Amino acid sequence: MVSFISVCFISLQVRDLMNWAAGLRATMMTEEKVRDAASGQTLKAEHMDLKAEIEGQEENFQAVVEEGRLMVQENHYAAMVRW
Repeated sequence: MVSFISVCFISLQVRDLMNWAAGLRATMMTEEKVRDAASGQTLKAEHMDLKAEIEGQEENFQAVVEEGRLMVQENHYAAMVRW
């Protein structure tokens, strides 16, 4: 059964993930021109760091999705809230 505390915790997790994603999106929207091999290598390293960061958040995303599914299955009132 999903408790009030669980709902608050999920809400915080969702908020944190959405803020993180918004910051990541802003970072990814910047356009850097590759001028030479060195700047290309730097950009590739930055992309690899972003990929690792995204993959590092996978467990958090899965936890939120699973809790959400549980809330829907239990017809929890907060499962109908639209963000």
